[in-house]
Amino acid sequence: MNQEAEYLWRRELRELRMARRARCPRARGVHRHLASVYASRRAAIDPHGLRRPSRWAAFVALIRGVWRGGGTVRHDAGAHSADRVDSA
Repeated sequence: MNQEAEYLWRRELRELRMARRARCPRARGVHRHLASVYASRRAAIDPHGLRRPSRWAAFVALIRGVWRGGGTVRHDAGAHSADRVDSA
């Protein structure tokens, strides 16, 4: 793996750890989004250097997705009523 791809991989892992530690749902969503940005940039640089998750990690990710109802991020979560934006 080249140096830039390795850097992006470390940044992705850091953001995933921050998402787990964050208490605010909005902060968790932002950290998850940043991790996905780093992952996509890393994949664009070095598509063959991607590490596949173990079977156990894939199973845990599946359970987490089902448990959280898909894990979708609400962009208006935690915002004040005056700050909310209509999604229409």
